[in-house]
This record gives sequence, structure tokens and C-alpha cells, in this order.
Amino acid sequence: MAELTRVERDPPLLRLELTGGRLNVLTLDLVREMRQRFAEASADGEIAAVILAGGPSAFSAGLDMTTLTQSELAAQELLLEMGELLSEIYTSPRRVVASCAGHAVAAGAMLLLTADIRIGAKGEYRIGFSEVSMGLALPELPVLLARDRLDPRRLQEATSLGRLWTPEEAVELGFLDRVVAPDDLERSVLEAARGLAELDQEAYAGSVTSVRGATLQRMNELLDAERKRLSALRSVTA
Repeated sequence: MAELTRVERDPPLLRLELTGGRLNVLTLDLVREMRQRFAEASADGEIAAVILAGGPSAFSAGLDMTTLTQSELAAQELLLEMGELLSEIYTSPRRVVASCAGHAVAAGAMLLLTADIRIGAKGEYRIGFSEVSMGLALPELPVLLARDRLDPRRLQEATSLGRLWTPEEAVELGFLDRVVAPDDLERSVLEAARGLAELDQEAYAGSVTSVRGATLQRMNELLDAERKRLSALRSVTA
């Protein structure tokens, strides 16, 4: 299972690095820790940008299937926490740069869509939504992110067909902004993060509200419904 093995505060930047296991699976505890770290960054006046990086084999291949199949309550807890994390990153006053050197599938692809700049390394890995190929419907919340960030001409292809993409194809669709040589990934990510850190805070936040406002409102509605569903499940199982 993945964990945050590197939390490096170097104002104006904060680096959060996920490593652990071959596929960087996101557990409930890890998602909660990521939420905490982003909350701390948002409250830290010296931090302007966050680098979110994965390991050499995977950015993240998705949520912990053991939890998702354990029980309806366990699954709902993890899904809600992941939805809250996606919303909080997408609304964060801190700019976010994603560093991707390996598979970013399902929830991993969702995380890419929340970042302001997504930089990938060239390599033999895949990016995208695998849910449909696994017999699962893609929920509305990640579809909202996809509508904002992916090429609208290829939205159906990217979300509903269960296909996964090479890094170069992911640039064309909108999962990544650019692909660089593996040896250049760290430098490129740092340069991008430092550039974003120089942006005026109020101007950035105001633009996010203008550009993402409708999406964020709908995300809040969906999350509120999921919170109520979780509360009802807890009442039944108590």
C-alpha cells in the first residue's frame, strides 16, 4: 500500500510524494493523511505551491480494492474521503503540480485532473479511467473533472470506454500537460512549481472561482448527498 514517504516543506513549495508497493494503492488512512496535508498547506502562509508526486512505477493505480469490497459502509467511507480530497485539491488556494512517472489509473487519473500543471515522464505506463472495463460505472464527480480538463471532443472516449493511454496520448486528451525525458522530470516539475508560486494569490483564487465555479458547486452537491448516505449507513450498522 502507498504512503506519504516524503513530506518536504521548502517554502514556497511543499512536496508530497506517494510511494509504497508497485501500484501506489490509495487506502483510507492515506487519503485522510493527504487531506490533512493539503489543509495544512492551505493554512500555511509561506506555502504557495504543492508538488504531488508518485513513485517510479505508479503515480497511483487507484483506490484500495480490499476496502471497496469489504462492505458497503467501508466502501462508502473510502469513496467519500476520496471525493472530499479531490474537491479540496481542486479548490485549494495553493497551486498544484503533479509529477507522474508511472501508472495513473482510476483514482490516480482523477488526482491528475485536479492539479494545475501535470508533467509526465516518458515511459511504458498507462493513464486513464479503467472503471468501465472493470464493470463499474464512472461516478459523476470524476466526470465533472473530466469535463473541465479533458478535450471535449474525446470526453466520451476518455471516460466511458475503459481505455488506458500512453503518456503521449494522455497529453492529447488532457490528462497531462506535457511529457519529458525521465531525467528531466524533477527539474521540469520544480521549474513549473516555482513559476506557479510567483502568481498573485488573490488573482489565482479569483480565477479558480470564475473558471471552476459551476463544477465546484455541483461537486459540493454530490458530496453532501454522499455524506448523508454515509450517515444513514452508519445508523443502520450501529
